[in-house]
Amino acid sequence: TGFGDIAPISPQARLVEAVIVTPIPVLVLFIFIGAAYTYVIKRGWEKWRMARIQEQLSDHIVVLGYGISGSEAVAELIARGTDPHCIVVMDTDPERLAAAEEVGCNVIEADATRDEHLMAVRIDQARTVLVSAGRDDSSILIVLTVQHLAPNVPISVVIRAADNELLADQAGADNVVNPVR
Repeated sequence: TGFGDIAPISPQARLVEAVIVTPIPVLVLFIFIGAAYTYVIKRGWEKWRMARIQEQLSDHIVVLGYGISGSEAVAELIARGTDPHCIVVMDTDPERLAAAEEVGCNVIEADATRDEHLMAVRIDQARTVLVSAGRDDSSILIVLTVQHLAPNVPISVVIRAADNELLADQAGADNVVNPVR
């Protein structure tokens, strides 16, 4: 329909054409335009928001991992008078980030083992870094990466196995916390 090669002849067929068939392509077009528009606007907004946050980052606390230990550490910092806006939480789990955002922290969904993600939170200008990745091997890799990018920033790391405490210390952590011990 629409090109003249097939045309409805009966009044019932014309009614179906006018009410059902013709609006479908228009509706599909609006859905595609709406989805693309939402994606572009959302992505642009997030880039602008992140750039504004990054401009103001200095002497901040970076929390890499917002699991049990990371969330407890943030709660303790806030209870002791730290402004939540001075805390940046990086995690890969959107639910954990939503919880961190609820308490007032700046959040970024990213992998803390990647240099560019750590540079995005201005790791070299941080007051301190708390690493709580949930796994000792990941935490030690993150400590090594932070130490490489910001050698003068104090690093605290949560390590669960006593065997890995020495490794975390050798990786460059200034403070190794073992919640089990």
